[in-house]
Amino acid sequence: MKILYDHQAFNGLKFGGISRYFHNLMECYEGRKDIDFDLSLWFSNNYYIQHSNFSSHIKYEQFSSSKNVNRAFSLLNRMNSTRMIEKGDFDIFHPTFYHQYFLKKLGKKPFVLTFHDVTNEKFHKNYSEIGGDLSKLKQNLLNKADIVIAVSQNTKNDIVEYFDVPEEKIKVIHLGTTIGNAPTVSDNMLDVLPKNYLLYIGNRDAFKNFEFFLKNSSQVLKKFPEIKIVCAGAGSFSKKELHQIHSFGLTDKVIHIPVINDDMFNPIYKNALAFVFPSLYEGFGIPVIEAFTCGCPALLSNQGSLPEVGGDAALYFDPTDSEEFQNKLSKLLSDNQLRVELIKKGNERIKLFSCEKTALETLNVYQSLL
Repeated sequence: MKILYDHQAFNGLKFGGISRYFHNLMECYEGRKDIDFDLSLWFSNNYYIQHSNFSSHIKYEQFSSSKNVNRAFSLLNRMNSTRMIEKGDFDIFHPTFYHQYFLKKLGKKPFVLTFHDVTNEKFHKNYSEIGGDLSKLKQNLLNKADIVIAVSQNTKNDIVEYFDVPEEKIKVIHLGTTIGNAPTVSDNMLDVLPKNYLLYIGNRDAFKNFEFFLKNSSQVLKKFPEIKIVCAGAGSFSKKELHQIHSFGLTDKVIHIPVINDDMFNPIYKNALAFVFPSLYEGFGIPVIEAFTCGCPALLSNQGSLPEVGGDAALYFDPTDSEEFQNKLSKLLSDNQLRVELIKKGNERIKLFSCEKTALETLNVYQSLL
């Protein structure tokens, strides 16, 4: 059995949860005798596949800041994917994102579609940065896919709510993480981190609810003046965010740490007093299992898939209720025994999630189509 993965998730951005997901699948399949695969990729600066044996792509980091250059290499990648699809040397096609360039070229070959969330459908009207409505495009792909993989039961429910798709066509397969397997971090990394801090990970725009987090954390930290806030990953603070940080009296308390590779996440999670995830919606929420893997207690929004992933190993709050958030955060910071208990529960919870489990369940999906 041979699977063809395409270029889409590996275009443009160096990091990204979707490209990491597909990289982890291929890494688990590499060397197995019951499955073979190809990745149709000519050009990429993606971090996850940079040292992979299964990809012989060409890097173009010197020009990666140019939108026109990225657009040109994306077009070349699509031409290569189209060429490999037309060649037909595969049994199942698994596109890595939602562009439908391949539909007229695929013929009778089956294809599997992984659906991560309905962020666009829920929020595109409220947040212009998310982009326009992609519902018609996605519906067409959902109609024609042989099997749809949803990364959580919550995402499956959302697909059924927002699209016309038979439930029996959708298979739920949870994600895993390799963070936690990083080598011992250097002392220089630890020197950057404050002694006591709350941790915020990843993107801060749109539905991520960052302003709510800042505003309400500032009230709690008045009682804990020694505690700071570390924001790791994503870009530097915008002018708007710097204004918010200043207006909430957090100028000397909020630190941004750029993340240049996944190895940095382990110590950032491990040394935090708590990881806080105030998002209004997540299709899965990889940072939750990353926190569990690294022994970090978690305070999570009760929206989207977060309760499904976190189970009883986290505290939850309504991400629109300031009073509840402040009470939960105060409790977590003042109760060391509670943090110890959450870490123990997280250690048990993480046993339900692994990249190997994700890959094996996905392999079962592939085999069901042959």
